[in-house]
Amino acid sequence: MWYAIVAILILIADQGLKYWVTVNIPLDTGHVTLIPGVLELTNIHNNGAAFSMLAGKRWLLVGVTGVALLAVAYFVFVRRPKSKVEHLALIMIFAGGVGNWIDRFLNGTVVDYVNFQFVSFAIFNFADVCVTGGFALLIVWFIVAEVKAKRLRDAQAAADDEDCGTGTGAEP
Repeated sequence: MWYAIVAILILIADQGLKYWVTVNIPLDTGHVTLIPGVLELTNIHNNGAAFSMLAGKRWLLVGVTGVALLAVAYFVFVRRPKSKVEHLALIMIFAGGVGNWIDRFLNGTVVDYVNFQFVSFAIFNFADVCVTGGFALLIVWFIVAEVKAKRLRDAQAAADDEDCGTGTGAEP
């Protein structure tokens, strides 16, 4: 049940930050400097996906995101991951996706506000961080799990070789 609490906290933080930005920072023109020359909050409404891809395709994005969210929900609630790391990664992806889905469904745009000034990069939001971070965590978890599984298989194969008398240098 911990994962439901994490998902709700992510959604509250995401929607709360977006609300604060839309109320306190003028659309497209205003900003709040957090670290001069490095980081500012701005108020941009993105009607596309990442990097404004598929801009203006609101209902396509709502539908595709909805299907993706159903797939992630299946893995979280039906398949029920055994690892807490995998579970956390999927919850981050799910909650971040729901946060942006809510914006797109209700308003036709997603509120983006994190702007790194020292590099030319897209402006993004907390939900994007959760989705991206969740995917990164999932990839790392899969790599680590595969390395552990390979080591276990190799150790088991070596043990089997010893049990069969092979690998000891003795003739059968």
